[in-house]
Amino acid sequence: MKKLMNYFLNKNDNLSCGADLSIIDELNQQQANKNKEEREQAKMEKVNSAENKSENKKNSIVIFTPQKARKLLRKGFTIVDIKPDKNDPDKKKSLFVFRNDEGIYEALSEILDELDENKSNTKKIETVTP
Repeated sequence: MKKLMNYFLNKNDNLSCGADLSIIDELNQQQANKNKEEREQAKMEKVNSAENKSENKKNSIVIFTPQKARKLLRKGFTIVDIKPDKNDPDKKKSLFVFRNDEGIYEALSEILDELDENKSNTKKIETVTP
C-alpha cells in the first residue's frame, strides 16, 4: 500500500496533484472497507464460536471419576472428550465429558446408588473382622 502511495506521489506525468490525491483517497477507502469487513467477519466468527460452546455445555455432562465414566460407557452412553483436570496439582487426573443423552441422569443416579451400597458393605465387613 505504501509503495503504491509513493508511486502516485512521485509520479511525473500530466495528472494533477488533485487527481493523484483522489486516487490515494480511493485506495485508502478501499483498504478501510476491507479492514472493516475483516473485523466484522472475525466478530461473527467469535459469536458463532461462543454459541457453539454454550450449546456444547448444554449438551454435555462432566464426570470426574474413571469408575463412573466406565460404567456409563458400558451402559452405552457416548463420551465426547477427555480433558485434564486443571484443579489436580499432580496433573494426573482426567475429566470425562459425556453427551447429555436422554436417561444419563437416571443411569448416573443408579451408578451412585450402587457405589454407595458397595461402600457401605465394605465398611460393615471391615468392622466385623477383628
